[in-house]
Amino acid sequence: MDITRNAVNSIDDIFQQLNEKADLVYKHLWLYNEHDTHSRDYGTGQLITTAEVHTIGIIESNEGISVTKLALICHRTKGTVSQLVNKLEKNGYISRVKLPDNGKTVRLYITENGKIISRAHKAYDRSEVTRIINELLKECTMDEINSFYKVLACRNNILESDHKNGVL
Repeated sequence: MDITRNAVNSIDDIFQQLNEKADLVYKHLWLYNEHDTHSRDYGTGQLITTAEVHTIGIIESNEGISVTKLALICHRTKGTVSQLVNKLEKNGYISRVKLPDNGKTVRLYITENGKIISRAHKAYDRSEVTRIINELLKECTMDEINSFYKVLACRNNILESDHKNGVL
């Protein structure tokens, strides 16, 4: 009976530790989601969300990308990305160009206004990443920070694999 109680206590302890880790991940996701959907001025006088400005960056790096390919890169549905693209086009950050030989095929390109906001966002990101690393260095070593980014990259690979294999 004592061995069984010890085994149950051990399992409970392991579950509690795993639950605390999972809760930490969920809290980070919730906080980052709030950050991702919050509009901010990146120094251009224009309010834009993190998701929108990152989408502009992807289009800038992949001139002529299709909505379908953009949805794959963003791990979002084509419908969700289409809505985002509509908003970015309406606000003058991107343009859609139909291919002359196929009127159904549309390619996305960044506009001059999109380039301005993209440059401002990149400057903001450099400053913000530096600020966050400096804050982390108050409690973590650089090796620990690098380990975090390694684990994050591995976790992303797992999630991308799950997404690709229909687990998500």
